[in-house]
Amino acid sequence: MKIMNKFQKKLANRKKDNKGFSLVELIIVIAIMAILVGIVGTQVIPYISKSKVAKDQQVLNSISTAAVAAYSENGATSNMTIDVFGTAPSDPTAAKIQTDIKTASGYDDLAAFKNALGSDAGKNVTTVTVTFDSATHKATTSVTPVDPKYPIKDVEATL
Repeated sequence: MKIMNKFQKKLANRKKDNKGFSLVELIIVIAIMAILVGIVGTQVIPYISKSKVAKDQQVLNSISTAAVAAYSENGATSNMTIDVFGTAPSDPTAAKIQTDIKTASGYDDLAAFKNALGSDAGKNVTTVTVTFDSATHKATTSVTPVDPKYPIKDVEATL
């Protein structure tokens, strides 16, 4: 009986002493987590960049849609190129189309347009142009400069 009581007391004391993890165990777990984050992080970063460029493409699509609507609403029939956020064109129809594009798209100036873009390449955009070609009935919306790694592609729309 005495031996049994001593053995039970030893087991009880041993359980009280082992309340947490040892430093070595914690360091091993942290090292494994760091390796996993390193592997997963390098695989995810390109997808994040591509999603930002896709967002930029959608913003440019909204400008293109607004441009086609403005061209049609103003009864324009000639070829023209409009710098959406540049100085107002001397032709009154082109100037009205430029204003309508800004109003319909919701981007009053180049800064507002750049704020809507997500990618780092989008922050370097200096011009947004829309070229209307009445012979082919197409409108092409483009930005400059274009980043070769993750380009914002031109948007073509039918007039």
